[in-house]
Amino acid sequence: MHFGTMWRRSAGAALTAGVVALLATTAGAQQGGTQNDQGTRLSGSAGELYERIGIPLSSAMHQGASIEVSLESGLLEQKGSGPLKGSLFKNVTFFTTVMVNNQNQTVKFTVQSANRHVNVYTERPSNTAWEYQVTWESPNGSGSLCKDGRPALALPGRWKGNVYIPSEPRPMFSFACVPLETQNPNGSSWYAKGGVAAKCVDWGYPPWLNKDALPGNGVYPATTLDEALRYHVSCVAMASADYCGEARSNTVDGTPIVMFNTQNVENGKDGMGNATPYVAAGPFGSGAEFLFEAAWAAVPAATTTGSGLRPKALCLTKKRWSTLPISGACTLDAGFVQDPRKPPAAATTRPRPAVPLPPRFCEEMPRNELLSQGALLFSYSSYVDAGLYRFVNPTTGAYLTTARVDVGPSGKYPDYKPDPSIPGAADFVPDINSNRPFFEGPLFSANAPSSVPGFAHTRPLLRYSSTLPDGKRRHVTLVEGAQVPPGFAPDGSNNTEGYIYVGMPPAGVPALRLWQKTPGPGFLTTTSDMTAQGYLDLSGPVPMGFLPSMSAYSQLP
Repeated sequence: MHFGTMWRRSAGAALTAGVVALLATTAGAQQGGTQNDQGTRLSGSAGELYERIGIPLSSAMHQGASIEVSLESGLLEQKGSGPLKGSLFKNVTFFTTVMVNNQNQTVKFTVQSANRHVNVYTERPSNTAWEYQVTWESPNGSGSLCKDGRPALALPGRWKGNVYIPSEPRPMFSFACVPLETQNPNGSSWYAKGGVAAKCVDWGYPPWLNKDALPGNGVYPATTLDEALRYHVSCVAMASADYCGEARSNTVDGTPIVMFNTQNVENGKDGMGNATPYVAAGPFGSGAEFLFEAAWAAVPAATTTGSGLRPKALCLTKKRWSTLPISGACTLDAGFVQDPRKPPAAATTRPRPAVPLPPRFCEEMPRNELLSQGALLFSYSSYVDAGLYRFVNPTTGAYLTTARVDVGPSGKYPDYKPDPSIPGAADFVPDINSNRPFFEGPLFSANAPSSVPGFAHTRPLLRYSSTLPDGKRRHVTLVEGAQVPPGFAPDGSNNTEGYIYVGMPPAGVPALRLWQKTPGPGFLTTTSDMTAQGYLDLSGPVPMGFLPSMSAYSQLP
């Protein structure tokens, strides 16, 4: 099974003698769409020092003298007849002010060399963009802007928090580091540690009208600069899984996705092969395992320095919601994308963007409606993560903690069920009548690639069961290596729930522990403190593992 970047392939394509040959991955041959990898950082700067800053073009200097510099379609050059153009644009410095420890510091960026940019996915030179080796210097130190000797792209405008500002009275720009190809032990590759803004340029969605071919057989959809900017902003959110439009990633570096735009997104098909009004659910991709995740747009957003654009996930699918906490992961403007699994939150005095009520899953929104609401990009994920949920047998009180969950037709959390392949699954229902959330947290899924950050510090989470004299099942979920209670055996041949983090987590990350109540329903694996309910913590001082959010993995040791 391949999880690496397939930048030479269209989704559902095979590579034969260097020629792309399209194959059918669904009922019909799927044209267009490309498979690539997500990231977690906007610019990918060394040490995350300069992720969301603006650099004034007017600050340019060369040999101690100010010069006028322009930035057009990714090309920095001296205005007029000056010699600093193309590969001669070097030893040019720019200055900006950055807040560090509540104090303003001046940072100097120096362009050491310039070369025409070569798309890391297609290996074709760009018709417009150039790439630059950049160093930085501040009172705190100095170094290369990008790790591993990687170059940076120059992108017009700047991000101020979660809003992209394309133009201001004092023109700004930013640098975004080009991703680095990383080899997996199985010979496949993926592109990591770069900025998602640079990835979007190479995927074909720069903040200017693209003049380069998209990877695969994609068709560039933007016809105006405004459309190009909206595609770029939408792409940045899609590439980092910023579901909430908060400038906060919800993925890990290297998570593979398949993406479509308005020109090649497909309608789904019913059981007779006829087109439905909805976007195709998949599967797509090299392994035919990528399922619909989200539809992405960009909406106007006003700032104190100019008009901007804010990315927005118009909707998430039932499967993607199943990997997120109840009520979602959003903290700011919680109404921006609401969780359809439960009623919307009560109104507050804080202004929030208008959203349709009630919130809906992507599967419930016709393709034309998504397009009319501004949907520009559509992502399909291989889902390296899975939600760990707690179920209860209402008759015996026994618990089942599992990531093998089926989401019922309604998509609402009362309609969640354990996978039917689990023995006795039909006897268990979501434990939603307690005061504890029945969503425990995310795991790496059983099919997650070992190349993703943090995976080396995980262990399998395994499910065991025993059969009582009355024929009822008791289950217990344990990290690999934990002592299995007497009478319990592996719960079938496929008892791996996923992979749980066992390293040192940041403060506040939920810890998964094993509890027991006797006499009573037996064992319970949960992140909740069950002491007040008469349970004994069998985990001791060290829990079985931790359930950090997916975005936290890039920060873990």
